[in-house]
Parts: sequence; structure tokens; C-alpha cells
Amino acid sequence: MIFQETTRTRRLVGRIEEGEEFVSAITKLCQEHDVGAGRIEAIGSFSQVELARFDPVSATYKATLSAEGCFELISLQGNISKLGDAVVPRLECLLSVEGPAGAQFVSGQLRSAKAISCEFVLDIFEDLAIERKLDPETGRLKMRSITRVELPAPAAPVAPAAAPARDVAPAAPAPQKVAHKPAPQAAPEPVTQPEATPAPIAGKGLSWKDAVAETAAPERSSAPGAGAKRPSATDLYADVDLEEPAIQAGDILEHPKLGRCRVIKIDDGEYAHVRLPRGRIRKLSLDIVDVEFDRDEDGRSVFRAIIGR
Repeated sequence: MIFQETTRTRRLVGRIEEGEEFVSAITKLCQEHDVGAGRIEAIGSFSQVELARFDPVSATYKATLSAEGCFELISLQGNISKLGDAVVPRLECLLSVEGPAGAQFVSGQLRSAKAISCEFVLDIFEDLAIERKLDPETGRLKMRSITRVELPAPAAPVAPAAAPARDVAPAAPAPQKVAHKPAPQAAPEPVTQPEATPAPIAGKGLSWKDAVAETAAPERSSAPGAGAKRPSATDLYADVDLEEPAIQAGDILEHPKLGRCRVIKIDDGEYAHVRLPRGRIRKLSLDIVDVEFDRDEDGRSVFRAIIGR
């Protein structure tokens, strides 16, 4: 067993843009930030993936999956090391993809992936360096060594310079007290009393009995048509089919140009991911394409796509 303890860690948190290749983006990020050791986690979804597994019989890594679709990333974990001067991200992932029999799971080493929406957390071990080497006996890229990296000690805090002493002026002599003769007091003026203001006459208030009677009195309206019967909710929504189902994953969408498609995923009611008759995945904007329920067919809801209504 080989191991080391890290005491200096930095963390990068980010997002991979749609259409960007995940493995290349992470490799470039590690090169730009001089990452020699670290670990990574990610969540999101991919539109294209390539997975590989190690074959112990042939002692080589073989591609097991290279496909397009909507792959939901259930788990992705890995570490960052170096093979010589090259950054080597080892990424193990578990993916879910919709297949003919429903959701299917695939796993393996991620060699390539085109992002739909992907977020990651990268922990950088600044005081470690992980080296890999190809083992000629097994054919695996093994972790050869974990070495500590000497980092410069943080600079000691510099004490602030003392402020220069300022000359203090001599204190001024205290003023001498001078006796003053008291000024003659004027005769007090007679105090005039203000005229009393008569209290306002209280008006007659509304008694509790009158208030109850006023509240219980029927409302009188001068508006035209008062007393007419107001329409009920049934009358207002008589033409609306409140039982009409909403489109969801697993339904069928009949498109005038794309043909009969199967709905794979609905994104926040704005986009529909559908599988075309030939197996490709297409993303449709529900702001452009109107979808109407047509019928039930073998336990599935069938919708019609209307363009340019």
C-alpha cells in the first residue's frame, strides 16, 4: 500500500457548456491550474458517450460503448494524476439511458462525452503529486507513486510601522476668573391666562345594535343588471377538457415531418426529447410545436404535433 496525507486543498466548482467535450475540458482545466493530484465528481447529462473497460485476457482497455442519445449521469467519480508531463483524469461513471425495454444502465471508464448539462466539483491536492505508470505485466495504468510537494511557507505578517511622535504644544495658562456684578432684575410681567377652548360636541355614534342591523341588511346595488344570476364554473369551462392528459416520457408523438416518435424526456415543460423512428434523439421546443392529445393506444397516450398554428 502507498498513501500520503494532504493538508493543502483547493476546490474548483464549475459547469461544462452544452456541446463541450467533458474529458477534454477537465484535462485543459487541470493543465491551466497546474493540478498534479486531485479528485473530481460530476452530475448532469450527455448527448454522446464513449466508455471503455479493462480486458484482463488481452491486458488492454477496450471500448464497450460509443453511442448518441440522452444519457443521464447518475454518478461520476475519479482522480487526477500525471503520466510524465501529461494530465491523466481517470473517470468512472454510471449512466442511465432509455432503451426499448425502458431505462437501462451502463457503466465504465469515461473516455469521451459531449455535455448537455454538466456540473462538476474538482478538489486539488496542492501538496501532493500522483504519478502513473503502465504496468507491463498487467497492462494497467497503475498509481506508481504519491509524493509530497514542498510548498513555500506563508509569509509572516508584517507589523504596522509606529506613527512618528508629534510635538506637544505647552498648555495655555488657565484664564483668571473675573468677578461680575449681578445685573439688576426686571420686574416680572403679568401672566395672561389663555382663553379656555370649548370642548367639541360629540356626535351620535353607531350603536352595536345599529351596527348589527346595518351589517345584516341586504346589499343594494344601483348597477344595471343587479340581481342577475352569475355564471358558474361549469358554464365558464364547459368547452375545456379538464381531463386531457399532459405529454410525458413514454408517450407517442406523431410529427408531420419526423414521423411517429417516442417521448424520452420533458424539460420543465419547454422542451421534449424524442426518439425518431431511426433511433436518433431530437430536441423539440414546445414553444414552437403545439402538442394536442389525440387518443390512447395500447396503454400509451398519443399526441399530434402541430406546427405553425
